[in-house]
Amino acid sequence: MQGTQGSRREEDVRYDPNSLEDEGTRKVFGMVVDQRRVRFKDLQESLNLGREEARGTLKRLQEARLIEERRAPFEDFSLYYVTAAGLEAAREIRRRERLTRDLSLV
Repeated sequence: MQGTQGSRREEDVRYDPNSLEDEGTRKVFGMVVDQRRVRFKDLQESLNLGREEARGTLKRLQEARLIEERRAPFEDFSLYYVTAAGLEAAREIRRRERLTRDLSLV
């Protein structure tokens, strides 16, 4: 017998901490989460990333289903936005950071 928690759909994805293991990926993810959506060019310029580095990082975040892309005719104007799984991951990250901070005070 399944409880109410068992009603999640198969396409729902759990946050994998390994998908955010490097600092550059965390910064890109953090910017998308904070702004909810960001243009490729704005992200690249704000974080001082090369075009290929930005593309690779965004692709990894998309593969982890933490963000999605709304393509534009010109790459600079493509929008990246956080997904529901991305918001859940951001909440989990903040919980872990608070716990770590609280434990360091003890």
